[in-house]
Amino acid sequence: MINPDSVRKSVLCVDEDAESRALLQHALPDFELVYASNAFEAIREMNARAFDGYVLDYWLSDWAGPALCRDIRKIDPHAPIVFCAGAARDQDRARALRAGANAYLVKPIDSKELRSKLRGLLSLADAESLHAKIAEEEAIQDELQRRVAHLRERAEAASRLSAQSFERIARIKAYKAFMQGRGTRAHFERWWPQVFLSAQGDHSAK
Repeated sequence: MINPDSVRKSVLCVDEDAESRALLQHALPDFELVYASNAFEAIREMNARAFDGYVLDYWLSDWAGPALCRDIRKIDPHAPIVFCAGAARDQDRARALRAGANAYLVKPIDSKELRSKLRGLLSLADAESLHAKIAEEEAIQDELQRRVAHLRERAEAASRLSAQSFERIARIKAYKAFMQGRGTRAHFERWWPQVFLSAQGDHSAK
């Protein structure tokens, strides 16, 4: 089985400027970069998969960066979001930070500064997600215990619950606990299969 933590960090970069994309590619060679030209493409990418972090421009062809940032925060409350923006006014920076950005860098971007900032934020997300993983495992154990008690009380009715249905319920509760523990969506998606199988094995062995 592939170690989930050995996978390269994925970063969604929302910027239509070719020169800016080239700079990001140069600055972040150790990351898996996925590009989107506008907010519509970004949301489509987010609906298709989870990302470890986000790099946003301020002005997009179809939306303002802070508005997209707020949308990202609705589904990924704790993942790092860094603005690499041409908008240099203090009010632009303040608006982005109020929308949920972790950092705001003004173009032209210094590659080392961006790399250092993103790595630091991702390391913090790793640490917080490991803490959230404990809450996730506890949520799975709670659901397993609840299911066992239910089976004992109503064995005939509970036997009709499929494994798929149980995993769905456990996943919902585990995701809520993981997010409350300040984990990121990408970490949850990456760790979920292993965490769930491990929790089932631990419970079966008791």
